[in-house]
Amino acid sequence: AVILAGGGSGGSQTAYGTAKQLLSMMNACDVYPPVYSLNTDSIPSAEDKTALEKAAEAAEFFNKNL
Repeated sequence: AVILAGGGSGGSQTAYGTAKQLLSMMNACDVYPPVYSLNTDSIPSAEDKTALEKAAEAAEFFNKNL
């Protein structure tokens, strides 16, 4: 799973692309959909309800598919 947090005006595509490349180099076949919290200059990621829900969904997926 790729979890990205950040603030400011930059996008997430470059960071996500780099993460996917690194996972590929480690022989990962598939990448679970990313979890984003990209407004951390306004809302701390620990308070980003959508990101927390998506992270919980990712954890549930991996716990079921071990």
